[in-house]
Amino acid sequence: MLLERLDQEDGVKDLKVKAMRKDGVPIIASLTLTTIRGPDGVIEWIDGVLADITEQEAARLRNEEERARLEVIFDTLPVGIILINAAGLVVNLNQHMFQAWGGRETFTRIDDLSRFSGRRPETGMILEPEDWPLARAFRGERVINEELEIERLDGGRGTILVSSVPILNSDGKIDGALSTVTDITARKRLEKEVKESRLRAELYVDLLTHDIRNYNAAAMGYLQLAEERFELDEKDRRLITKPLEELRNSTELIANVWDLQRLEAGREEREPIDLSQILKEVSWEYEHTPGREVKIDLRGPAKCQVMASKLLIVAFSNIISNAVKHSSGPVDILITLSNGIHDGKEQVRVDIEDNGPGIPDDRKSMIFNRSMLGLTKWVSRGLGLHLVKRVVEEYGGTVWAEDRVPGDYSKGARFVVMLPNIP
Repeated sequence: MLLERLDQEDGVKDLKVKAMRKDGVPIIASLTLTTIRGPDGVIEWIDGVLADITEQEAARLRNEEERARLEVIFDTLPVGIILINAAGLVVNLNQHMFQAWGGRETFTRIDDLSRFSGRRPETGMILEPEDWPLARAFRGERVINEELEIERLDGGRGTILVSSVPILNSDGKIDGALSTVTDITARKRLEKEVKESRLRAELYVDLLTHDIRNYNAAAMGYLQLAEERFELDEKDRRLITKPLEELRNSTELIANVWDLQRLEAGREEREPIDLSQILKEVSWEYEHTPGREVKIDLRGPAKCQVMASKLLIVAFSNIISNAVKHSSGPVDILITLSNGIHDGKEQVRVDIEDNGPGIPDDRKSMIFNRSMLGLTKWVSRGLGLHLVKRVVEEYGGTVWAEDRVPGDYSKGARFVVMLPNIP
């Protein structure tokens, strides 16, 4: 066979053969043969060169194995990957890239980007071929997690998250580019559904709280009118005062739900708030609680500012409201405003102490927890205190409950609120 080939081609070049060295070690060699013919055209001599390429062949096999391993990795990664070389030719393109685009459009070089359609969701700007992240990376840019809306090859629309980087050689010159694509179409659809669902829920809460407030106000008006017009003994009067109390509680609960919704929806804008003024307003309101003897002593600087919203007044109102509501007889409340250190940072500290029934130790950590509402009379301080915790934490603060007299919860409770101050 070899002689026939030599006779036909006058030689062979770089023929890979297995050989044996003189020491008996097998090798892979590259054989080059050249024929020398006589005047009659018959081969008279064969000149040959045998080169040992065992190491080169082993390196080639290793490269092929690494390439095969890399292709397996490319295909198993949960993102689309495309790799181009210095000439702009596609070197590798995995299955997830086809899936993200909804088809197997032929894509062999960077110029093929002109066949794809996409736009920026924030502006609606249509992408030109040079605007695609892969093209920009091929020019030396780095693009990280850019969101694009695309027209898929199957006719649908999708949203992808693209990152692209240039590949540099040892001289720092661009030797190609790599781009990854994550299909986030389902996630964006879910985000849209969640947003729409939340907006509907907020609308329902707005409507319900508004209507129930109106119903409560009307019912309270009629009950108060009956209390004023009719001469009732103490037993009959309780038939009016008790429903009035429950209606007030219902109205307060609705107000807390409304405020919690505003907080969760992020409707409140932050601004410098004078904490001293807020505490004065809340104190005045509860010192004039109808039918109750409430004395509030406010101590501290005349002016102290924190960065929050008007919703902060709701937090302190709920704490003081609980002190009044869960106490019998005269209520003494001491509010102390001071500077303190918490978690190594200087903050404003507000201590609110009352002479009520106090909070048992095993309930102190539970009263701010919404999931524990309604289990006992202690936990029934409820949604108001959960709202307190949410408001305070929203503005970077913390709140906790402790005994007014350490070790004896029955002597009353102390609520401590820490908030970052404005120098």
